[in-house]
Amino acid sequence: MTAQIHERLILNGKSMTMACSPAIPKKVDVVTLSNNELRAEIAARKVSSFVESSACWRGYIGTWEIKDNMLFLNKLEGRYKLISPTPIFASWFTGELKIPKGRIVRYVHGEFYSLYRKELYIHIEKGRVIGKRNVRHSVILNILRRIKMFLCYL
Repeated sequence: MTAQIHERLILNGKSMTMACSPAIPKKVDVVTLSNNELRAEIAARKVSSFVESSACWRGYIGTWEIKDNMLFLNKLEGRYKLISPTPIFASWFTGELKIPKGRIVRYVHGEFYSLYRKELYIHIEKGRVIGKRNVRHSVILNILRRIKMFLCYL
């Protein structure tokens, strides 16, 4: 599978990306655009043409926000549109958000598998932040290289 376009995240008032894609349940107020409607939106430059590419299998790009330790869905662009004019509390989502920081240290041409120099992982349970952790992949990759070199000498 092709590496995927990141979702957008607003965290502490700053715009960044997420190397993950929380699911959008059917019970949320969402409208599905027909192929003709989607192409008209792309032609009018209201939506990026990337939403129809293999880099966006989900067919949309979401904008999310963490505010007061709660996750909200602010906007959907592409195949789906939010009906609600206000952000929707993501009570349906339990999982981990991966927020890349810094450059890519290992590119993987598939989904969201690339590794970045630093990554912030935010644990969400029923839409609420329950924990955070930072990972530095440059350190981990150096350790793995040293182990591999050591094993070659055995």
